[in-house]
Amino acid sequence: QKALLPAPQNFGRYHALVIGNDQYQDWEALDTPRADAQAVAGLLREQYGFDVTLLINAKRADVFRALNTLRQKLGEQDNLLVYYSGHGSWDSANQRGYWIPVDGGKDDISNYISSADITDQLSVMAARQVLVVADACYAGVLVGSVSDQILAGNSRESMLQGLAQPKSRKVISSGNIRQVLDGGAGAHSIFAFQFLQSLRERHSAFPARELYQEIAPKVAQAAAGFGEEQEPQYGQLRWAGHVAGDFIFVPKS
Repeated sequence: QKALLPAPQNFGRYHALVIGNDQYQDWEALDTPRADAQAVAGLLREQYGFDVTLLINAKRADVFRALNTLRQKLGEQDNLLVYYSGHGSWDSANQRGYWIPVDGGKDDISNYISSADITDQLSVMAARQVLVVADACYAGVLVGSVSDQILAGNSRESMLQGLAQPKSRKVISSGNIRQVLDGGAGAHSIFAFQFLQSLRERHSAFPARELYQEIAPKVAQAAAGFGEEQEPQYGQLRWAGHVAGDFIFVPKS
């Protein structure tokens, strides 16, 4: 028998872990992560009905504690978005990127959160759909293959339902494996500004791929205005157990 697909209004419960780090012990302060994280958390909660955990200036232990709580809480019908804004680093020798917690040393990676740490935590989540949105330098290292099949269907509804079924682990990064701009759009980074703008303007369900396709050229154009190259990336989260499909955003009616 063919499995029934979920109704458009019932894609499961939505959760978010939103992290904004701007005041560091050993790294220079950043201008926008706090405002970016607070705005993202508020929008996801109010317009999209997410249950949001917001961490401002999180230590390494804070992040892992929050991820562990979510691992215990989330089931197979749940969806999780992890948003990170803060310093990032890159080790070309082991091909890993790092998120820098506020207690991370300047020249000591022992307290960093590696791309492998992130993958390990999210790969064991029971949640059906997971999306990482990373606004940090070198965040593009998280992005793996982008060769998922685009599902065709008789309607947009059937397309969305098809994308929602498999286990999905996707990532949108603010740039490739290079530095990205802190600021550039008032109180927000150029990436956060476009991310927020696109989410605000949506009124029906849509996949993360469409969000990326809308904001990527706008971010690149804004960065060019500052004489910089910044190209957001989208694809499978490396080695996190992605099967198929995509993260579906569902605005509240």
